[in-house]
Amino acid sequence: MADRYKDFDAFFAEHERQPVRFKILGEEIILPPDLPAALIVKIVKMNRDRDTTETIMHEEMLDMLTMLIGEENFNKLMAKGLDIGQVEQIVPWIMNTYMGNAEGNEGNDLETPQGGRQRTKKRRKTS
Repeated sequence: MADRYKDFDAFFAEHERQPVRFKILGEEIILPPDLPAALIVKIVKMNRDRDTTETIMHEEMLDMLTMLIGEENFNKLMAKGLDIGQVEQIVPWIMNTYMGNAEGNEGNDLETPQGGRQRTKKRRKTS
């Protein structure tokens, strides 16, 4: 009979996973090795709730950054003068890094209105 128990804490402790790190405005930010599940749920919901040609709004981009780096780090960066142009670079870089494409932002769906790019994924039609 197959073993019906798995200790995932032990499994993940045995597999070395590297954090994502970057520096902005003099602050070194260290992120967990994997994307927070809550962010994935938010992205799925955003994709479901919008037309495929819409872009991510600044408010959504700021929410995503807060979820990625934590509220304390977000507030520190805001106090140091973080601007939306920097956010537009940071969030896609983080997402691409998590997806294994840290070299650039090719194919990212995280463009803002000023970026002018449309989403590349097609939305399924529901009847």
